[in-house]
Amino acid sequence: RAVNQIDHPNVIDIFSFGRLDDGRLYLVMDLVEGRSLRKALSEGPLEIATALEILDQIAGALDAAHTRGVVHRDLKPDNVMLGAGNK
Repeated sequence: RAVNQIDHPNVIDIFSFGRLDDGRLYLVMDLVEGRSLRKALSEGPLEIATALEILDQIAGALDAAHTRGVVHRDLKPDNVMLGAGNK
């Protein structure tokens, strides 16, 4: 619920969540087409301009979250998705 209060273009929205009859948890969230930062880094170093652009977007999203009192406790390259515009 807290994530939906952030309202930032680089933060996903979660539309629903719950538990299935068999006990598994689920989230229904925005679909981000692209690849993870981890995948991009596995293909070699990023261009400096690209890395700075990605870092700026991550910092902006974290600032928006922190302004709303939300702390991301699992920030890692696997949890950063790069849209089709990022190489």
